[in-house]
Amino acid sequence: MKNKKKAVSILILIMVGMVCALYFYNELIHMEIPIHSDDAGSATDLRDMIEMGNWRWSYWLSPFNWINAGLYLILGPCEIFLQTFFSVKYFICITMALLLAVYRKEKVEWWIVPVFVFCSMPGCFGTASIQPLKFHVWTIVVPLVCLVYILFRGNDLHQIQKKDICILAIISLIGIAEKDILIAVNCWLPFLLYWVIYFIQCGVVKKYIKQILLVGMSGLILGKLVFETYVYGGYGASTFVTIGELGENIQVGISGLLSMFNINLIGNDVLQYNTVIAFLRLLFLLMAFAVVGARVKEIRVKKIENVSMVDAIMTISVPVVLVIYLIGGKREDDISIRYAAYVYYALLVLLCRKMCEVVQKDQFELQIKSCRINMVSAFCVVAIIVSADPVTFTREENETDILAETIASNEQLECGRGSFWQAGVVSCLTGYQKEVQAAEWSQDQVVPFLSVWDSYGDGNKKYNFFVVNEEKNFGITEKNLIELFGDYEQKYSVGDNSIFLYDYDIRTAPLVIKADSLNYIGSEHELKVKNECIQVASGEYIQINNLYVTAGKIRLIIDGTFDKDAVQIEQELGAEMIQSARNKCEYEIEVAQLNDAMNIQLNNVSEKNVQIKDIRIERVDNSIELEQASEYKLYLTPGYYVFNVIGNGIRKSEFAFKLDGKIIEPEVIKAGRQKVSYAISIPLEGELEVTFKSSGEIQKIYYQNEIQGYLVNPKKVVYTTDYGIKINKKASLLYGPYAQLESGKYLVDIYGENLAQDNIYFTCDGGTRYDRYTVLQNQEDHFEYEIIADETVNNFEVIITGIGNEEQSTKVNYYVLSEEDENTDPVINLRYLYNDRNIYTSGEKNDKDEQIVLKNGDICFGPYIDLPSGTYQLDLYGDNLQQAEVKITEQDGTVVIDSLKEIAESEQMLRFSFESENDLEKFEVVVTNADQKQVTLQGYNIKSLTLDKNE
Repeated sequence: MKNKKKAVSILILIMVGMVCALYFYNELIHMEIPIHSDDAGSATDLRDMIEMGNWRWSYWLSPFNWINAGLYLILGPCEIFLQTFFSVKYFICITMALLLAVYRKEKVEWWIVPVFVFCSMPGCFGTASIQPLKFHVWTIVVPLVCLVYILFRGNDLHQIQKKDICILAIISLIGIAEKDILIAVNCWLPFLLYWVIYFIQCGVVKKYIKQILLVGMSGLILGKLVFETYVYGGYGASTFVTIGELGENIQVGISGLLSMFNINLIGNDVLQYNTVIAFLRLLFLLMAFAVVGARVKEIRVKKIENVSMVDAIMTISVPVVLVIYLIGGKREDDISIRYAAYVYYALLVLLCRKMCEVVQKDQFELQIKSCRINMVSAFCVVAIIVSADPVTFTREENETDILAETIASNEQLECGRGSFWQAGVVSCLTGYQKEVQAAEWSQDQVVPFLSVWDSYGDGNKKYNFFVVNEEKNFGITEKNLIELFGDYEQKYSVGDNSIFLYDYDIRTAPLVIKADSLNYIGSEHELKVKNECIQVASGEYIQINNLYVTAGKIRLIIDGTFDKDAVQIEQELGAEMIQSARNKCEYEIEVAQLNDAMNIQLNNVSEKNVQIKDIRIERVDNSIELEQASEYKLYLTPGYYVFNVIGNGIRKSEFAFKLDGKIIEPEVIKAGRQKVSYAISIPLEGELEVTFKSSGEIQKIYYQNEIQGYLVNPKKVVYTTDYGIKINKKASLLYGPYAQLESGKYLVDIYGENLAQDNIYFTCDGGTRYDRYTVLQNQEDHFEYEIIADETVNNFEVIITGIGNEEQSTKVNYYVLSEEDENTDPVINLRYLYNDRNIYTSGEKNDKDEQIVLKNGDICFGPYIDLPSGTYQLDLYGDNLQQAEVKITEQDGTVVIDSLKEIAESEQMLRFSFESENDLEKFEVVVTNADQKQVTLQGYNIKSLTLDKNE
């Protein structure tokens, strides 16, 4: 009978938890920001895995991900799916916290339940009212499960057995499943401190202090040997704050804590009933902190073994979590209180348990006939009724909803791009009818956060709009959009948001060839440019050279002065005329395979002269569609190709490939319910045999090259960190693309951050070092090399080390391999700082002042580089350089170059020029201090002054 009553009580508490979760859901859907960008990211990742087959086995280690996937299958990747999932997580946490708060000595203190509910009710104001309770939930569930287990095992250290300790250890270790560092803060550290305090108070530490120090110090030394080179860079990694940031963290933390506990006092009118309710919640919160102080005193006076384990561990948790929150990284805004969300549950439990302990049976009670009315509970019930918002489960529209509806309802808007926050949120709110991909502005380009285009469906989806928010624009503004993409066709405004509609696919900026773009234009006759137009006589042609075009369809729009049908494209390309009118014509060309040097010939077939003002080239489609069949034969050039199937229930569909009779092993990119994608790298031009085994309902089959950036330059191939090169994360190594270089000269341009020359080298033929190169530029964000191939070079690769190893690690955005223009000399722009490894000195390298100190007789020399023939400028930076003797040499200092001339000087700079008719080998700059006064050298630049050969 006793067990049945206990089960009924727990069941009722679960029902109360469900009511709290329903109210949480109600408040969640009425938030100003209905879903957070992280929420949208979670939905998108799950959608990728379930629908598109981007499976990650590690995802399923987390128990919450199983719940997440189940709700997704029922509700779909929409707003209601996310809000239901967060409500389920809140239900799990609040129910366990309620059980810990009201269950004492084998019975439930029902009178305190309304107090708990009143204090726990989340609000819907500000950015931190509910958001903190949505994140890092697994790191809260694990310690709560441990505490519930302790509660039902007697809540007394003396009743805990070794078996219980093992079970608790296993439960706490399950926290690793979520791969969240907060599990250490919320669970492991408080439990560890509990046992440390226990052993200190019972004298074990004092008794075995020598052994503890020996083992502890040995462990630290061993740990140093094992982990010295390992730097944790995962989620939650941060640095300790400065004193100034600590003060800011305290302010942000107080504001976030009040918001999380629904204490909406800041900026409100004083004499209002809701303000009274908020003030009472504040009193309860202050009481909770007072309880923490009282429990700390009890632990010190009574000893921790005589305090209930739930109270002791939660008391330890509160200061631990808050201290880590304050010192463990700069907190930007109120929502950062999510890192301390465990305090919300800990303070509720401690407050209610202490009130149950203090309030005796006859206190705060009145006898009215046969009914006992507890005044505290009665007041809280009334307060809940009058302060709770009506539960409607529908919400009023806000600016974000209107933005999503505007995009969803506008037929002109297809797919788009926007800042990280807008992209995911808009996609979710439109139920992914209109996809918006995340991007940011970087190095005069719009760079996608997601590198794989069309990851959600049809390869021929058109991306034709940008969403820009004045506050959350991630660098994308109207001004720089116009600079990169030209004028937009139309602009829509929704509050602080703007939607810019373009009439072409924004994934590739159109290439506009003007009359003076001679690097693109060729002709059988000498080009005549007059009035900013190319003059083409009757029967002559011009040719657009060296276009880099991936498989798909492109459109040419030709403007100028000519008659209808006067300008036509050569028939071999199979161009389709879309429009032919006076002074304007349009053609579309389907490109069946990757073409990295495509030429398009424009013929003047009229009897009059033609004037061409500009030629605009746009991408129309990003893929080539195939008819549904079991076998295909395609003639393809070398490149990276992706074969895709769109449909329903198609996960078991498969592709197999043979190139000129030899089997090519594909890479399975996706194998989902709605999309299957196989990728292959074709090393040589030839006939590709494709065998397709279908399953489910097939809607479309197509192949494509992944679009690899916005660079549209002659004879240039762009390699990103996802295609063409590979990343070996363990070794922090980036390598590829295994290209074949014919004899000639090439340029390798590497773009990124914190690039260093000693981290970059080249190999060929499967790993043999390739040393026939010259460093042309060595800036931190851009390195350029000239590669000299005297004969054909096979499997040429660029190797970059040190990626992700240190706090200031190398970051590679992309690199470009291109053929060098024979008409232009390479441009040298080299910078060497005092601490460069190629700079040698007999003086002192002063890291504090970032300079080399040369005393009388000291010498500085280096960097032993090769320079092509030409004219150069040498700039030295430092102090008292006028007192130094400067000379330049080659061949390890055996040959002095006499052409060095000083052309300018200032207090901290000397400028020289020099020239050489021959290439220089092992060039060095020698600086000697022949004076008694100290000379300092910060570094020097070597810059090419050679002009273009055509000039």
